[in-house]
Amino acid sequence: MKRIRWPFWAALGAGGVAWLILGFTLPQTTNFSDVFNGGALAACGFSLAFIVIYTGRGLFGGAKWWKTNVGTYMILAAMSVLAVIGPVAAAVLFHNGQVDTWWWAWTWIGGHYLAAVVWALLAILLARNAGNGNGA
Repeated sequence: MKRIRWPFWAALGAGGVAWLILGFTLPQTTNFSDVFNGGALAACGFSLAFIVIYTGRGLFGGAKWWKTNVGTYMILAAMSVLAVIGPVAAAVLFHNGQVDTWWWAWTWIGGHYLAAVVWALLAILLARNAGNGNGA
């Protein structure tokens, strides 16, 4: 693995500052539904792209996520994002932004519970690895 260097942290900090500035300076007349819809589609698309790319690299190369616990949990984390934001993104694309059936609502609500379980498992994995002297 490559070491994280200061430019990464500087860019991350600048992004956080830009996020705060936008939050305080966007006019109240902004259509935040469109802002949310764009974020939902981007989060869903990039999570799905991560899963497809990582799986493709495993099928055609050496990056087989299904053979390591960290790789498997990374895929599960991306799937948890899909479970939370996927139903909303689908509603934006195909149903006029509405989540208005019981099964669609349960898919969205259940996705939140799935995400909670996956992130709890990630915390357990981290705690177990840190206890073995492997660091974080």
